[in-house]
Amino acid sequence: MKANRKLLVIIQSLIPIQIFLRYCFVIELTFLYLWWSNSDLKIYADSKNIEHLRQEYAICLLNHRYEIDWLITLVYANKLCLLGGIEIVGKHSLSLIPPVLDWSCFFMELIFYVIFMTCNGTRYTETKRLESMKYTREKNLSELKYHILPRRKDLTLIMRGTQGKILAVYNFMLDFSKDDTSPTLRTLLNGHSCKAHLY
Repeated sequence: MKANRKLLVIIQSLIPIQIFLRYCFVIELTFLYLWWSNSDLKIYADSKNIEHLRQEYAICLLNHRYEIDWLITLVYANKLCLLGGIEIVGKHSLSLIPPVLDWSCFFMELIFYVIFMTCNGTRYTETKRLESMKYTREKNLSELKYHILPRRKDLTLIMRGTQGKILAVYNFMLDFSKDDTSPTLRTLLNGHSCKAHLY
């Protein structure tokens, strides 16, 4: 029993180092968006909600419409000074992307599942939205204007596993200015800026 307690103390003492190393890796990705491409992120949120998000354990859901929405999530977490402490849930196929992403995901202890900060589980298209609306009508659920109906099994599994620990669920809506270049990783690498709006 004492050996287990000593091991637990050692592991807990290493957590700040792990958070710092995670921050050092992920800050390079936010550098690409903020500095290299000189892009901007405009946040439309109540300051009280932002303060709560900084101080409590929460699940943040984001619509999945763009190639770089995961990067915007990291930029926002950096603005809140939460970048080292976030956990990302992603589909298993993301861990197989060679050569850098798979190792970085391993060392950052990412949890691989069906959602990646987006409970839609898939990229938004008009046909998928219509299928979602058909399902909501069949099940007498409320229709969503700008989202696909969340895959409830995934979200329910996470909520059940974190019951009593996670106090809040935040739903974010991401959009980009239409007059800017298309929000892809390639446009950012080429130095073209884009402006994101997070609601």
